[in-house]
Amino acid sequence: MEKRQSINDSKLLEKTGILPIESSEADINTDRTDNDMNELEYECLQHLINELNTNNPMNAVEFVSFDNDIQTRGMTDEEIVSSVRSMSKDTESDGEEEIETVSIKNALESLDNVFNFLVHPPAGFNCDASTVSTVRSLRKQVLMHHINNKKQSMLDGFVIRM
Repeated sequence: MEKRQSINDSKLLEKTGILPIESSEADINTDRTDNDMNELEYECLQHLINELNTNNPMNAVEFVSFDNDIQTRGMTDEEIVSSVRSMSKDTESDGEEEIETVSIKNALESLDNVFNFLVHPPAGFNCDASTVSTVRSLRKQVLMHHINNKKQSMLDGFVIRM
């Protein structure tokens, strides 16, 4: 059945013009391995390569044996496990470096909480007055930034409407 199928396939390829017309059933050898090519197949392949109109085409033998020089080896189980573990460590460390953006509203609320904590500290917690002043100053800077952004957005909206 396999021999008949390959003969039918070759007739179909001849009709489509993929194989040269001079190939016949006698040229088809179903007992060979996939790596074996007869002279007619090399000629056909060389003809197809030449039709590509490249400046420096390969010959058919070079084309067929191109991958033979590449050395490949499989990875051992230990190498695969090690590779996966190192990749998962890399993704975990990448997650630590990401910094979440804090909105101005959240920053102001947090500064208010810190300020209230410093003004009304729990028992046993002592805070320097300069620290309270620094937090108050920082809160004022963030609030001014927030107000200026609102003014600018209102001005931008007014100009766009005109």
